[in-house]
Amino acid sequence: MADQPLSTRLNAANQPQQLNNQAPSYQVPSQNVKQPTRWRRWFGYNVLAFMFAFAVFYGFVICILMVAVYEPFNLDWLDKPKLNPTLSIGILGAIIGLSAMVGSIAQRDGLDKLVSFWPWILKTGLITTFISWASIAIFMFIIEPRIISSSHQDLISRLHLIASIALIALATALAQLSEVRKMAQRPNDWVKITVATWIGLAISVVGLISITP
Repeated sequence: MADQPLSTRLNAANQPQQLNNQAPSYQVPSQNVKQPTRWRRWFGYNVLAFMFAFAVFYGFVICILMVAVYEPFNLDWLDKPKLNPTLSIGILGAIIGLSAMVGSIAQRDGLDKLVSFWPWILKTGLITTFISWASIAIFMFIIEPRIISSSHQDLISRLHLIASIALIALATALAQLSEVRKMAQRPNDWVKITVATWIGLAISVVGLISITP
């Protein structure tokens, strides 16, 4: 050791200290890695979000009808939407968008409120509103005139409703993805769970309505 240069001996003496100061090469897994738990949680809160949105939408409709009973006003935009399509499409789309915003609050709870509040609900509300406007307009002006005398009118209407909900679920989930990426590993799972849950629930609700006498 005495024959070794002074610099070599100093490096050898400092080597254990350098090793001790090195940061560990592994990371402690976060709770997001627990896939079964996360899938169940996200699925459950998406079910809750759907129920909230569904309840709020029908709550708005019931309120409109109740007000019409006590304070009569023109409901042609609801009974005969083609007489005033702008009002019909505008009001229904806005109600659906507001309902989706309420549902998105439950979705945010499913993410432990780790995503920003206003960007989350505003993205959901705006995208839902725009897609609803487009969907209602397509049905009113393109689909309905072609199926008005068809024996499959009810079936086509229900399929259009399911397709619209599926498109809204996909579009909003993709918009929410930018927020989910900030707090979750494998954020694409959010899109899969959201779309699958909302389509499944839409089919279930439409199916129940179809068999109800």
